[in-house]
Amino acid sequence: MVCALTNTFLAFVNTGMANHASHIGYKQLRDVQIAKCLMLHREGETQETIAKELGCNQSTVCRILSTYDYETFTGRVNQHGRPRKTSEADDRHLAVIAK
Repeated sequence: MVCALTNTFLAFVNTGMANHASHIGYKQLRDVQIAKCLMLHREGETQETIAKELGCNQSTVCRILSTYDYETFTGRVNQHGRPRKTSEADDRHLAVIAK
């Protein structure tokens, strides 16, 4: 039984988890792909066509088009992790005090 589970897991890893991403949730696109999506939409392509071009779901394209604007898109803001408690100026002040 353990061998069968191990072989299944290894087959999953070897085929690439990207093939199984539909089970996890939506696919998050990179900034370049978002810009391409916005450009294709501006040129009049349908959401289905854009989704096939980018290799994602139509719902992902719809979410991108409702979130971002072609004229103002410069890239997403990284908001990973917990919000900062101190500012950069506070960090510099603390570094001076610590010396």
